[in-house]
Formats: sequence, structure tokens, C-alpha cells
Amino acid sequence: MVSRRQIESRLAAQAGTAARRVRTAEGARLRGDHDFDVTLIEADMGNRRPAAVLVPLVERAEGFTVILTQRTEHLPDHAGQVAFPGGRVDATDADAIAAALRETEEEIGLARAHIEPAG
Repeated sequence: MVSRRQIESRLAAQAGTAARRVRTAEGARLRGDHDFDVTLIEADMGNRRPAAVLVPLVERAEGFTVILTQRTEHLPDHAGQVAFPGGRVDATDADAIAAALRETEEEIGLARAHIEPAG
């Protein structure tokens, strides 16, 4: 079983590398569905927009669990997909973490006060 300390240690080891660049958008490689489906590389990539997700790990006696959502079928993008809570980074968001926290509260009602961002 993975411990909280192990997770925090691995995230801390990433400080100053890719994780920080993504948060600050300095030299970040754009990530998306095309990472897993090469046929999407040919698609119109001009419609990309900054987005952020939260990977909510819930610590329980038997170990960690992850909260996932299922998008409704009527949405124009990613309908029916199972996903982490998250979405578009708005102009009012201080950074990607703020966007992920806001979107999580909007989508699943988990208040920011109950979340401890780890990385």
C-alpha cells in the first residue's frame, strides 16, 4: 500500500521540474487526448484552451481511493467520459491549481477548504 508520505515525497521530488513548468506554463508541453490517441494529432489543434484537473486522492483506513466523475451524455465535448474533476482555466483563476479547485467545487461540491493540494 502506498503511504501519504510516499506520495508527498514523489510530488516534492518533482518540484522545479515538469510539475512547476505546467503550473506556470513555462515551457510546458501541451497535453491532451492526443497523447493517448495518435489519430487526434491530425485534428484541428487550434481550438485548445488552458485547462486543469484535480486528482482527488481520499485517504482511508484501507488505503487511498480516487474520485472520478462521469460527464453527462449531452455535453458537446467529452460526453459520457469518466474524468477527474476539472475544466477550463478562467481569467479570474490565479493559476491552474485555483482553476482545478474551483472546477472541483462546481462539479462535485467538494469545497476548497477540504482540499490539501500536494503538487
